[in-house]
Amino acid sequence: MRLHNLFHHHLSRSFIIMALRSVSLGVKFLLTLYIARFMGFESLGLYGLISAASIMAPSILGLGLMHVISRKAVTQSLDEITHALVRYGCWIALVYLPLIAVAVVSGLALDKAFLFSIVALIVLAEHVNQDLYALVLNLSKPFFANFLHFIRSALWAVIFMALAFFERSFLTMEYLLIFWLGGSVLSLFGFFIMARKWPWPSDVSFSTFRKWIAEEFRISRVNYMTGLASTGSQYLDRYIVTMFLGLELTGVYVFFMQATSAMANLLNTGVIQIARPKMVRAFKNKSGDYMTIYRDCLKHAVLFAIAMAVAGWVAMYLLIPHINRPLAAEWFPVFWVILVAFVMGVIEATQQLIFYSQYRDDITLKVYIVALVSIVAANFVLIPFLGLWGVACSLVVVGALKMGVQRFYIRSLADKK
Repeated sequence: MRLHNLFHHHLSRSFIIMALRSVSLGVKFLLTLYIARFMGFESLGLYGLISAASIMAPSILGLGLMHVISRKAVTQSLDEITHALVRYGCWIALVYLPLIAVAVVSGLALDKAFLFSIVALIVLAEHVNQDLYALVLNLSKPFFANFLHFIRSALWAVIFMALAFFERSFLTMEYLLIFWLGGSVLSLFGFFIMARKWPWPSDVSFSTFRKWIAEEFRISRVNYMTGLASTGSQYLDRYIVTMFLGLELTGVYVFFMQATSAMANLLNTGVIQIARPKMVRAFKNKSGDYMTIYRDCLKHAVLFAIAMAVAGWVAMYLLIPHINRPLAAEWFPVFWVILVAFVMGVIEATQQLIFYSQYRDDITLKVYIVALVSIVAANFVLIPFLGLWGVACSLVVVGALKMGVQRFYIRSLADKK
């Protein structure tokens, strides 16, 4: 009876976690539609650039240190964890205080002090939140981690959209950013309430801090470079589009990409992440089921991706007339190419399981470096001549190249067995 109750308890928690993630993804896409409909594509383009900055910042400025801290936290005491967190907090302060000062001064010089300052604070808050999300997950608190994620990614957006719908004076980028920062700060507050009784150290000496940074970065170096290449290959295109085509067409691109991003997240959570621990165990145990698990995952992921791509096209076709933005209808044919790139991206993510399960981080790094260099080159070559068609075609070209490189290494690993 106790086993039966335990099973239902875990099933209920898993369902709630999946529901929270699904609602968060749904709200983020709804916010994209809302901004496009009521604030315009220029505002959506700016929102997309700020979102990209908040995602790339941890990869660029965090040195991969939180990856090491979170991994070690699984087997460490709270005393060891808090000492590492305080040292990491010192690093974050050293990095962000000058950046925030530069943002404020630049904002004053360009008469955009509020925008520059609040964007810097959002990037800082999102950086810390992303780091703590990984830590809390590794401390076996998945429900709490996803609840905090819901607060910073969805709750504030729901409140903003509701208030702005009834009181149009809230319908500005300034208020959107204020609510975003509020949600992110509230999420941080939730973490520190949970951790208030942890054994936090009162001081950190500079010599031990410097030694700790050097030792941890030596461990995190490969993951740091992988993170740089990965996030760069996924989000730098927003800035290249803005450089060549302006904020309005960047907003159109973000509008279409948010749809495929939501679908990719659902597929990753519902199919690919489930296969990951199975493949790790099968490889470690030298099980004959290893490739069977991989092929089943690939088959299901591709079938779901194709079905979601078709459903996504139909949904977008029905939605576009209601957002009252002619640019979306004008560029809607590009969405088909982006959907093809989405399916290719699902195949890439599934093939990546081979390298993850075999602990071949070096191959993962090489694949992402190829992706980063090729996406930047393709965008600079194609966008000036083809506009948004150039961005979409770049995604497909780079996706094909990335899949080809992955297949080369997969065959190479198979030949060594």
